[in-house]
Amino acid sequence: MAEKSLPRRKQLEDQNLSWFSTWLITISSIHRCTSFLHSFSINFQCGSCQNPESDIAFHFNPRFEGGGYVVCNTFERQSWGSEEVKKEMPLSKGRPFEILVLVQHDSFLVIFFNIMFYTQIILKWLFLPFTSVNMFPNREGMGMALIFAEILSAVQ
Repeated sequence: MAEKSLPRRKQLEDQNLSWFSTWLITISSIHRCTSFLHSFSINFQCGSCQNPESDIAFHFNPRFEGGGYVVCNTFERQSWGSEEVKKEMPLSKGRPFEILVLVQHDSFLVIFFNIMFYTQIILKWLFLPFTSVNMFPNREGMGMALIFAEILSAVQ
């Protein structure tokens, strides 16, 4: 599949995926876009509402300050869940990166450079079909023209 440049929000195209489908999505920078950032976010958002803001099934937020760490979370009914903080930082400030996200019906698994880095983040809203998790908003700092995403496979 050809890669596409993403705007600030990217609607994932309907691939006729069922509730039990698995997606493998790659997100990568094309140059040193993180050199001026303190953090950036990638969110798998449920819908496109701005006010009130739509639920976020998975919030992935690398932060470069203090030696670096990653925060994962969910956002439901206008409230953030409990943060899951990973003290390891797989990204280097100012360097290109590639992230693979394995999206299953009940979890997200984040992988960097073919090395599994995170344990599964279990979805808090199991009643939401995956097809409603349809956005890639980037909430801070990083220009989305510098990010690419591709659906590599859909496994039934």
